[in-house]
Amino acid sequence: MGPTDRMRILVIAVGSVWPTLLATIDGVRGIDPGVLDVTRIFRTSRLRKLFKVLLPAASPLILAGVKTSLAFSIILVVVSEMLASTAGIGYFISSSQQYFNLPSMWAGTIAMGVLGYLLSEIFFTVERRLLAWRDDA
Repeated sequence: MGPTDRMRILVIAVGSVWPTLLATIDGVRGIDPGVLDVTRIFRTSRLRKLFKVLLPAASPLILAGVKTSLAFSIILVVVSEMLASTAGIGYFISSSQQYFNLPSMWAGTIAMGVLGYLLSEIFFTVERRLLAWRDDA
């Protein structure tokens, strides 16, 4: 696909979707079989079963997967900018390193760390609100 924006977006999407997908599968598989039997006995519709049983039961693991995907996507953004871009923090860090401009390189690295920290804190706030119904949230 060449060093285009489309390629970078594809790399980030493909690289970061797997933790969420695998955590979702694990969360749905971990649901108590007795709960699924009850939905079968009461002939619950598929849509109601999905939104009232499966998603609430699997949501802690789904959000854990999204948290991991967030970290992967930040890493992939920086790496894709370092390798195939002429703009962005990753490019700034890489070009600063090539020209031995160490203060700029460290400034870019610290900026990425702060950005990652802020995104993580925003996600933790959203996660606490979404999982407020849990006792151990």
